[in-house]
Amino acid sequence: MKTDYLTEMVTEALIQIFSQHEPLGLVGTEEEYLLIKENGALGSTEEVFDFFESQGLEVETDPDTDVVVAVKEDFYSIPIGSDAGANTIEINLPPCESIHDIETHLKRVLGKVQDACLATNQKILGLGIMPNVLPEQIKWQKKGRYKKIREVLFPEIDIITTTASSQTHMVFEAKNMIRALNAIMAVSGPVISITANSKVQQNKISEYACSREHVYHTFKMSQRVGMPKNPFFDIKDFARYCLEQGMFLYKEKEGDLSFKKYRGTFGSFLKDTGTKDIQTIKRHLKVHMGTLWLCVRPNPQGTIESRMCCQQPPWAQGAVHALNIGLMHNWQEVESLARSKPWDFWKKAYMQAIKDGPFACVEKIPLSDISWQVLEISEKGLQKRNKNEEVYLKDFKERLENPKKSPAFLAEKIFNKKSTAGLMERFCY
Repeated sequence: MKTDYLTEMVTEALIQIFSQHEPLGLVGTEEEYLLIKENGALGSTEEVFDFFESQGLEVETDPDTDVVVAVKEDFYSIPIGSDAGANTIEINLPPCESIHDIETHLKRVLGKVQDACLATNQKILGLGIMPNVLPEQIKWQKKGRYKKIREVLFPEIDIITTTASSQTHMVFEAKNMIRALNAIMAVSGPVISITANSKVQQNKISEYACSREHVYHTFKMSQRVGMPKNPFFDIKDFARYCLEQGMFLYKEKEGDLSFKKYRGTFGSFLKDTGTKDIQTIKRHLKVHMGTLWLCVRPNPQGTIESRMCCQQPPWAQGAVHALNIGLMHNWQEVESLARSKPWDFWKKAYMQAIKDGPFACVEKIPLSDISWQVLEISEKGLQKRNKNEEVYLKDFKERLENPKKSPAFLAEKIFNKKSTAGLMERFCY
């Protein structure tokens, strides 16, 4: 098969993925929460799931390791799962009508997790990275998928197990997906400057306000993380991008529970396996897209997924999703702002925001000035939805008015005075 033919096939697969979706405008979320023992040690999802199992709930085990990794019997029809870290709980909400619904669901499910934490001497930490875990203390979740990724890649990826993000999904049509993707990606710097919440790492103050996002830039895969070299021209251009990136995992047949390893590009994988039909390409593409760690990416569920935000403190629950959904709903105005400056400017803004958060400055322009514009565009988008969701932006406005209220720098101040114990006192649920 010629590469051009592969490009056409993957493009068609992407169009189909973004044509089979929930009604436009619905909001989905992925929440990662770090568990920490009451004595400050690394928490344990296994202990949480063991507690749920002891309460009579059905749990799910990993097919490769036979370790419990999720609650199979959902609370309020919402699963409680686990992420890469052995202490990371993941809560994925189904498509919701509003941020109010998201907040209601999260409070209910987090209440159940808190019950389990109370019984196992743990707490839920509202930070974007574990503040006190050293490299030798890192523990991966016991899932076959992660074991294989770790074998294919390199030791530097271990640090990802200490991070926690708050990710927002919004359903988009294929015809607008790439334009919206580029626009939201362009303003990732201003968004990170507002949401940075991972200033303390490995028991010391990090030079990065958003060390969680910086972690991805230690992977030596510059085109797979953060922002790509250039915006995507169209959906076919994104298809080419997918074909050029390394393929780590795949499932041999539909319905397989276990993953197999692969070393090579996605394009070479399709050639090596002789894959020619759209349905099989879609199946492999969905696995592949899950390992493209761009700050904003098309998700195989047919959504645009904003991935760059740290998990937030308890008092700002829902704020990230309000900000992201406002931008996504008002993406044309975001696009106008993005086109006012070259792509290289936005890439610099992204990297500078990771380092300095709300104090970032790019080409002598305070990034906070642009962050205000981004916040106003988001607020307009939320007002268009007419669901009274703009109230969730209040905390972000306060951060821009007084950058010292940013949780990243609040955490720095607390850690300098009271170490990890102080962070637990202020940032735990």
